[in-house]
Amino acid sequence: MYCEIFYIASDNIFRKLKQINKYISELLREVDCVIIPGLGAFVANPESAAVDTRQHTFSPPYKDIGFNKNINRNDGLLADRIAEGEQISFEQANANIRAFVKDCIQRLQSGEQIIFDGIGALSVDSARNIQFKPDESTNFLSDSFGLDSFHSP
Repeated sequence: MYCEIFYIASDNIFRKLKQINKYISELLREVDCVIIPGLGAFVANPESAAVDTRQHTFSPPYKDIGFNKNINRNDGLLADRIAEGEQISFEQANANIRAFVKDCIQRLQSGEQIIFDGIGALSVDSARNIQFKPDESTNFLSDSFGLDSFHSP
């Protein structure tokens, strides 16, 4: 799962974006909060299975993904995962995250949308608030792995 972004400033930033997207996705399967220091946090809220009696559909349990810009202190979780996965130092992983966040903030302020593939999209509304639109095609709840919604006649 990789991230798309409209207008790529450099291959280096794009590589960092793909790298960060991959590790955020992995972490969302394991924990309920993944902080991107200086930007905000993806927060996963477990939801129960659902039955729609009008449309006769059954949906498995899932994690509803949201974004909270106020949770932005570095807990080290994302940097640690990146450092381990990329075999780089913790400090270099944090430097990559800082460069990524700086680029994201500039893009958001200029009205661009940032898409985290399989997670959702960040944008800024007319009041200059960060908005998040989740990608509902991915179920981050490991207990529901392989389960899809289905229709009953």
